[in-house]
This record gives sequence, structure tokens and C-alpha cells, in this order.
Amino acid sequence: EKQRLIGCLKASLRELGLREYFGEIPIVLGGIYATICYEHASKYSGADYVVRGKGEEKCLELIKELCNYRAEIPMDGKIYPAYNLFRCLKYVSMVTSFGCPYQCTYCASS
Repeated sequence: EKQRLIGCLKASLRELGLREYFGEIPIVLGGIYATICYEHASKYSGADYVVRGKGEEKCLELIKELCNYRAEIPMDGKIYPAYNLFRCLKYVSMVTSFGCPYQCTYCASS
């Protein structure tokens, strides 16, 4: 099935060549850059949508809206990559936590 939405956590979409490869498919940018530098990311990243903070629920809203997906998507806190889309998968990345447990006053993420 053809992709209808691309998600990315890297700031430089041009470096990855996503726009050139996927053409007009909407690209969603998230992660620390999108959160801390939202205005800059919105203006310069090349993404169609920029999501700040913990973006699972916002991304699900975008999926429903942009892909005309009407079914309910359960938010049980478990998010798994689409490993079936990789032809040769030698390594697996795993998210074990989100963010930092500390609240340092000098940190941009607090």
C-alpha cells in the first residue's frame, strides 16, 4: 500500500532527502528540535506539520485527518515501529523511556 504520511524526528529533512524521495506525501516533524525551536522548525525544516512535546496523540489526530482513517486507535502507551516495512533488518531500536526525570532550571526541556 502507498504511504500517505511520513513521520520524522530529524531536524534536517533536506539532508535525509525525504521530500525528494516521497514527493508530495505530507511530512510530520517531531522530537526535541520541533519542541524547543517550534517556530524555527515550522519555518525552515521543510516539514508540512511540526508537532511539539510528546506527540503520540497529536500524530494520531493527523493520521485520522490526513489519511481519512475513521477507526479508533487504542492509546495504551505501546507504540511499535512498522518493522514489516524493512526489507533487511539487522538491528532494532527500542524506546525505553521518554524525556528526562529531572527538572533542572537551566534545561530547555523543563
